[in-house]
Amino acid sequence: MALIIRPTSVFNLSPEKLLEFRKMDRNGDGDVSHNEFIGSRADFDSIDTDHDGLISLDEAEAADAACVRRNDHKRSASPRG
Repeated sequence: MALIIRPTSVFNLSPEKLLEFRKMDRNGDGDVSHNEFIGSRADFDSIDTDHDGLISLDEAEAADAACVRRNDHKRSASPRG
């Protein structure tokens, strides 16, 4: 079965993150189930924002963007010296 990816998502994830998502999607259905997910149940649940039991590429992308924003905020808030 071929992995179907919406073009908008492809351009918002880095090639490395897209590859990581594809590797987790072992059955190639375009979503990552809890059984495929490499991480804690709490992390899975926080990424699965529509609570359908699957992480879509859009959800992975949104979680990645939120992580980048948090890291940027931490860097800008930390004292330099």
